[in-house]
Amino acid sequence: MAANKRIKPTAITRTGYEYQDLVGIEMLIRHYRDPDLFEWVQIESDDQNAKALDDVVALRKDGSVEYVQVKFTVNSEEYLLDWDWLLGKTGKGSSMLDKWAKSFRKAKAFGPIYSAKLKTNRVPSDTLAACMASNKVLLEKLDLKTRALVEAECGGPAEAADFFANFEFTSAMPDLEHFEVQLRDQLVPTDTDQSGWLLLKDNVTRWAILKKEPFPDGCIQRDHVVRLISKKRPKPMVKDFPTSKTSTSYAGRFRFPLACQRHPRLHWRFP
Repeated sequence: MAANKRIKPTAITRTGYEYQDLVGIEMLIRHYRDPDLFEWVQIESDDQNAKALDDVVALRKDGSVEYVQVKFTVNSEEYLLDWDWLLGKTGKGSSMLDKWAKSFRKAKAFGPIYSAKLKTNRVPSDTLAACMASNKVLLEKLDLKTRALVEAECGGPAEAADFFANFEFTSAMPDLEHFEVQLRDQLVPTDTDQSGWLLLKDNVTRWAILKKEPFPDGCIQRDHVVRLISKKRPKPMVKDFPTSKTSTSYAGRFRFPLACQRHPRLHWRFP
């Protein structure tokens, strides 16, 4: 996958958050499709029991939890999913692998884990790909030097074995624009229209940013998603206003919603 030259260098961080929102929407589509799958979904969860695996968290009906961490790069040809990236450190910081392994152990101690995974558009290097099967790293395929480094970052041989037996690396995902199109096409036009899709995206961003959103606890119930994308949701209605002198005398008596102030011909109707 080539570098995305459409993305401004100054917008890389912003794009990463948008990509994370799309992974959240991917989970919410599963939530919407299967009423018996999840109790709730959280985006940018800030779960203290899994701080490095909490970009998207979902509590399943059976009480187990799905944890997803998202990493995006604008140049997946240059920035690969490889051991240098997974083991790399900046200053006194921790490696990606160290953070994920510690969060995995904490989350496992807190309750049953259904799945824990990385979702990224990075492409695995040849070396890492040679050690993988079904999106999981097989420790026995690592050379002795790399395996020793990996086990040390995970907290020891036993901890590394447990982590890699359960952690999935979903890689080579589509770039931002193609990913959005794929997700939108799952809902439009079968379940909603373009306005419903945009409304869902806007609310996912809001839920990711604000504490306890949606109210009261930040847990996205299936009904939250259904109300947003339903074709029966409130929609704008175009209406011609009379322009006689008599009618304009009432203009100052009403306060219209912001959308109506900007667009005088726009009224809201409820089905």
